[in-house]
Amino acid sequence: MTAEGRITLVLAAAVLVLGFWTVFAPAPHGVDVVLTRRAQDVFGASPEWALWITQTAKPPLLWATAFSASALAWIAGGWRAALAALIACALAFGLDLALRAVVFSPRPAPDIVHVAQNNTSSGLPSTLGLLFGASFGAVLWRARGARGALVAAIACAAIFAGAASRIVLGAHWSSQMIASLAMGGLCARLALVLVRRAFR
Repeated sequence: MTAEGRITLVLAAAVLVLGFWTVFAPAPHGVDVVLTRRAQDVFGASPEWALWITQTAKPPLLWATAFSASALAWIAGGWRAALAALIACALAFGLDLALRAVVFSPRPAPDIVHVAQNNTSSGLPSTLGLLFGASFGAVLWRARGARGALVAAIACAAIFAGAASRIVLGAHWSSQMIASLAMGGLCARLALVLVRRAFR
């Protein structure tokens, strides 16, 4: 099995295991609670940077996020990778709508951790997690060599910052964010395969 195949299996396993965990065993878990409280102890309950990053998954800033990731993907793997990053975003948003129609996983509760904004919708998936996992995931799938290492580092920093912002704000549990990022990564993989087959 190729390295890409192994990574795909790991992402799929993360989605299945963590998705099952957060949907069918939704009670707050120790690891999730500890990570959220530690993040809030370090960064504060509602840091400005986390609030700003949250806006990058909503119009109009989401377009800047998508095209920034596409530009990084272009550097990493050419125009096909750039196109795949945009397609991955579209797939992620479609998946977000589909899953929210059938899945419900409780978000963090204000009596357990600080919650910056109350939200009664499902915590799985995370729209930001799907978007960042898909768009910046396309960069990571195509990053090669020294130049690829640089754009991969930028993509990883964006993914980490995005996930941290939602956790520190009490918007999602860490398990929900990891599952959402993994789903986004699978969207990126699918987009790259579709583009490769379409433009052989």
